Amino acid sequence: MSSSAVLVILLVTMLEVCACSDLQRCTAAYKLVAFSAGRSNDLDQTGKGNAVVVYDTVFLNDGNGYNKDTGKFTSPTSGVYVFHYHSLSQNNKPVFVRLNHNGQIKNTGYGKPSTGHATGSNTIALRLAEEDEVWIDLVGGHALHNHPGEFHSTFTGYQLYPDNSSINTVAFH
Repeated sequence: MSSSAVLVILLVTMLEVCACSDLQRCTAAYKLVAFSAGRSNDLDQTGKGNAVVVYDTVFLNDGNGYNKDTGKFTSPTSGVYVFHYHSLSQNNKPVFVRLNHNGQIKNTGYGKPSTGHATGSNTIALRLAEEDEVWIDLVGGHALHNHPGEFHSTFTGYQLYPDNSSINTVAFH
């Protein structure tokens, strides 16, 4: 999904949630949160334990929730968020990735090639509190394939709508 498509979804959602006819005031009252990042090199955990997947190239980071050094997203505001992740296996190796919310596995993506590469991906909507963390880990014994500039493995998230307490109602007076 392109960053402009995410922005359109966010703006439409803001108008519905805020019930606001003045888009400028509505956007000022709502903190936009969206990120998209890709991994630029391989990650091979064959013979090793689990590892957080660090997506080192950031395409979008509105709200500054994604940390490219740790690979983790920290929710700047509470609300419902949607996350998408896609992973490509190394040649003839399986890929097994998991989405974690504050250390609890919420869903997984798995792919096992008969020959060549396979993909593992998934999507989930979660209610997050402020400062909750979400990240992807690669299960030990599996491997990701990436080339600089190609970004076969990506992690994207955005706030679908805020909790009512996250909206600055003072801006509507």
